[in-house]
Amino acid sequence: MSVALQRLSSNTRLVPTPKETSKFLELITKESGKALEGVVSAKDAADAETAATQDGLDAVSYLRNHAMQWHLRRDRIGLLGFSSGAFTSINVVLSGDEHNRPDLVGLAYGALADWNETIPASSPPAFIAASTDDQQVPAVQAVMIYKAWLQAKVPVELHLFNQVAMVLP
Repeated sequence: MSVALQRLSSNTRLVPTPKETSKFLELITKESGKALEGVVSAKDAADAETAATQDGLDAVSYLRNHAMQWHLRRDRIGLLGFSSGAFTSINVVLSGDEHNRPDLVGLAYGALADWNETIPASSPPAFIAASTDDQQVPAVQAVMIYKAWLQAKVPVELHLFNQVAMVLP
């Protein structure tokens, strides 16, 4: 079973996640009481990126702090991000420390902010997935992430699919 760490106001809880993305988004919208909205300005985008990164760091830390209570292994906390979530997951890896950095990271349709981005050797192993027909985030971005992990000498896997639907229905 997969679960999502849901943080609404000061209330944090684990909720089972539906298998379909649309159902998951419906659940998040219903539970939060408001629709998911896009970012409209560069300042808002920077603020949202910073807030998303901090949320990721807080989520990993929260899971580690409650691992015993929830019968989780503190050394097996992973972060999986699709598209903008992959960008956030990379930022969490780059910003985290031993308390709030995930132990593994899954990145689908992600990209580095800068192709010269250096991944620290302390980064967790990564699983990277992309598709060669993606018009939004070209597969070369996944190759660049893979290259950065290889240069850091951190375990990494790269999976390229020929159709977007094979990675995310």
